[in-house]
Amino acid sequence: VCLRSPEHGCRGAADAGEHVSSGVDLSTGIPIRSLYGTKMTDKEMMEGFDVMLFDLQDVGVRFYTYYVTMIRMMGKCAKFNIPFIVLDRPNPIGFLTDGTMLDRKFKSGVGGLPIPVAHGMTMGELAYMANEKGWLNFPSKDTWEPDPGLKCDLTVIKCRNYRRNYHYRL
Repeated sequence: VCLRSPEHGCRGAADAGEHVSSGVDLSTGIPIRSLYGTKMTDKEMMEGFDVMLFDLQDVGVRFYTYYVTMIRMMGKCAKFNIPFIVLDRPNPIGFLTDGTMLDRKFKSGVGGLPIPVAHGMTMGELAYMANEKGWLNFPSKDTWEPDPGLKCDLTVIKCRNYRRNYHYRL
């Protein structure tokens, strides 16, 4: 039905923090609805969807907006009973975990979950964890509490021929 555009836009051409407009993808002709800096209501944002497919590469660190975008969209899908599918990919820095845990009172669009700086998970693993821990309630206020009753219909499609114990190279 349409593409959803995170920070940096559908083609990754927008700079960090730059406003990403809705429009039409020039390569495919498919409409694009921006998820970054949008003023749409949840209802407007979710209209016309039977399923949400998430296909973005993470970089493996907490201060990245793509996993926060994923968690926010999972929460909206849970509220509107829309299945959410993650196309999983390897974590490009491997399964290293390092750094301090985020204190939830400091949550933002560039650090949304109580995880270490280098979290060591794939996007699919982050999605499973957030769904199970009730972390899909992601309001804009400074602090938030988990909501164990808010869960989305989550499917993670794993990367073919990839095993967690393999050393991944870009």
